[in-house]
Amino acid sequence: MNKRKRALLAAIAIILLLAAAGCAFPLAPQSQENPQSQQDPQSQQDPQSPPTAEPDGGALPVLLYLPNDNADGFITKAAITNGAPEHIISLLVAEKALPEGCALNDFAINGNGGARADMNAAYGQTLGAGTTAEYLRLGVVVNTLLTYYELEEITLTIEGEVPATGHNIYDYPLRFFEDQTADFGGEPEPPDSLQN
Repeated sequence: MNKRKRALLAAIAIILLLAAAGCAFPLAPQSQENPQSQQDPQSQQDPQSPPTAEPDGGALPVLLYLPNDNADGFITKAAITNGAPEHIISLLVAEKALPEGCALNDFAINGNGGARADMNAAYGQTLGAGTTAEYLRLGVVVNTLLTYYELEEITLTIEGEVPATGHNIYDYPLRFFEDQTADFGGEPEPPDSLQN
């Protein structure tokens, strides 16, 4: 092989090595704050659409809100979901944050930072179990869905109807539930065992 061909092959090999090194070690630092912004623009989801599972059957992380041991607030637990809101609610049931039989009938994001979640009758029956239980049952669903879908509020219905308990009528959007404070009409009452 003549000298010119060797130089050309060497130059091609160097270019290929540099290209491969560039893929493994990008020149620009990547921020970890918004990993979605680093994706190919054609593969990015609409910001109003919920996260979905990877086409190859991959899983997505979800932060579940569960009642704490004192039943006066929430703890969080990381889990894996397939991206379906019904699956997220089933994870809350599996963690015993909701009783067996509770399920999500329908879920729709409205595009304005809010969503509508229609729960089944079994969930509706759990809301009348006392103020603290009501607060926690609402909070685990609302907080988990708000966090996962990056929403501001959720309008909750039971079998398409506005939920009403002895404590409140939930005919308005619910926001994030903080420990021991409610966004549904005031402070929760202490459990019966703590009342005078």
